[in-house]
Amino acid sequence: MHSDGKLRSESWNKRRRLLNVVARLIAWSIVTFFFASGWMVTHAAEAQKNPPQATEGKEAPSAPLAIPPSEIVPRGEQTLRALQEIRFQIAAEPMSH
Repeated sequence: MHSDGKLRSESWNKRRRLLNVVARLIAWSIVTFFFASGWMVTHAAEAQKNPPQATEGKEAPSAPLAIPPSEIVPRGEQTLRALQEIRFQIAAEPMSH
């Protein structure tokens, strides 16, 4: 009977240690989560304070502009033509390597 009580005590100690480890892992996970989310919020706030500078000669619009549905395809085609022209210009330039 004495050994049975000792086994129960050892089993209880193992459970307590396991619960302690699990509790610490959960606590560290929560701390890490709040630290990471706090960093992300701070980083996003800093990004809003310092918007990227507009390129020279062009001003960034103050508000987003909606493109009417009738202009989506023509603008897409115009963009593709501009990109193709850039690609051809780059391909025509001699390689300096």
